[in-house]
Amino acid sequence: MHGTATASTIEEVLSTSDIVFLCIPETGNAGFFDEAKLELMKKDALLVSIAHRGVIVEDALYAVLKQKRIRAAVDQTIGERFSALPVSQYFGMNKMASYCTESEIDLVSTMAVEKLIELLAIREKSGS
Repeated sequence: MHGTATASTIEEVLSTSDIVFLCIPETGNAGFFDEAKLELMKKDALLVSIAHRGVIVEDALYAVLKQKRIRAAVDQTIGERFSALPVSQYFGMNKMASYCTESEIDLVSTMAVEKLIELLAIREKSGS
C-alpha cells in the first residue's frame, strides 16, 4: 500500500516504518538512537543514517544487525566489526573519514543509491 501516514510519537514512527532516515546533528544528541529505539523498529526495517557519528549507539546497532532484526546503511565509517556483516544487513557508504571533493561526493552518492536499491530488492525477493 502506498500513501501517507501520520504518526504522533517517535515510538509509533519506529514501530510502523519500513524505512527510517536518521538526519539529526550531533550537538546535544549523542546516544540519541539507543537500544530502546532500535528495538522498537519494525522487523526488517531499513535504517538509513546520515547523522553524525555518536548519535547511534554503535554496540546496540551492531547487536540488532547481528540478530538480523533490521538492516542499516550509514554514510560514515564506524567500527571494523560492521564490515564483516553481509551487505543485506549493513552497508557503510563512506569508507573514508570524510568527503574530500565534489567528484567523491558524487561517486559515493551514486554508490549509496545503488546499494540502497539492492537492499530493497533483496527484501522484495525474500517476500518480506
